[in-house]
Amino acid sequence: MENYYEAQAISNSGMSNINPEQGGSPAKYKRFVLDRDKPDDDTATLKNGRLIHKYIEDKDTFKVADITKPSEMMSEWVEEVWGLVDVTFPYPIINEENDTLRLIVMSARGERYKSMKEDTVCNKFFKEGLEYLKFLESAQDKHVITDATRQILDGVIQGIERKPLAKKLLFGKTEQLGDVVLKEHPIYWTETVDDVELSCKGLIDQLNISPENRTVELVDGKTTSKAGSLFVNSMRNYRYYRQLAWYKRGILHYLSKEYPEITDWKFTCWIVTFETTGFYECHVYNVLNDWICEGQREYSEILSRIAYHTKANAWELTIEEGVNKGFLNMYYDKD
Repeated sequence: MENYYEAQAISNSGMSNINPEQGGSPAKYKRFVLDRDKPDDDTATLKNGRLIHKYIEDKDTFKVADITKPSEMMSEWVEEVWGLVDVTFPYPIINEENDTLRLIVMSARGERYKSMKEDTVCNKFFKEGLEYLKFLESAQDKHVITDATRQILDGVIQGIERKPLAKKLLFGKTEQLGDVVLKEHPIYWTETVDDVELSCKGLIDQLNISPENRTVELVDGKTTSKAGSLFVNSMRNYRYYRQLAWYKRGILHYLSKEYPEITDWKFTCWIVTFETTGFYECHVYNVLNDWICEGQREYSEILSRIAYHTKANAWELTIEEGVNKGFLNMYYDKD
């Protein structure tokens, strides 16, 4: 999965950085996407969504933490130290007297607690983070979650169990029936826009393919803290329609290579919403083609912007500013 995020290609989330309707600009796109001057967006919502997908697939790979995690900064430091310890040979003993471990701790310090002296900050690590580090050692190869998070994940699973169609989409497809089920599957392709070749990518939650029936189902899971029945508002606010249209574009490229003999696929886009509070309701939405068409129009316009600035290698002014010699017209909106 790491390679997907490292791949220098256009993604739906990356488009937001140049889309003026989302506050984007060529300069932001160059800095945040091309120059990678900030990490990938990894908000709590996204983390919860990824956890749910993994929990659905195999809950046995999770371990509930029976300790209280330290502060966020200390937890991140401990987790980075554990990543280094896990590949160190010989494997260092996890205690504060171990000189190898102390060296690893300080090498992973970075800018954390930079006002403290080296000895002081090292002692702080072992005082506040040693218990968590030992826990990570005991939970190797497992996803560490709190008991509160486990309750949310179990509630989501129960919500899915109450909805037969959600169960069928997420769990009902099997290779034994001749189906192909791809989960968290990266797809790469190229688009040529105005003679500019653009590398593109998408990370698909779940793809159910039935070559025999010539059907393909894109299943995208979304977490929500609000009632799933109100999800249409999020659909527009977060540009999920563009995401699905973008995924469909990539999937059609993928299918043309994997199954060149089939050209008449019946394509269905599903969104499955998981409420993370209250009754943990689950809802299944069949996303109709009008949404996909709107998404196609939007990503096509954004690709044209990216191609224009790529071709000119100019990222300071928007297309509109270039046409107007540096200014934008502020049109009157009576609404």
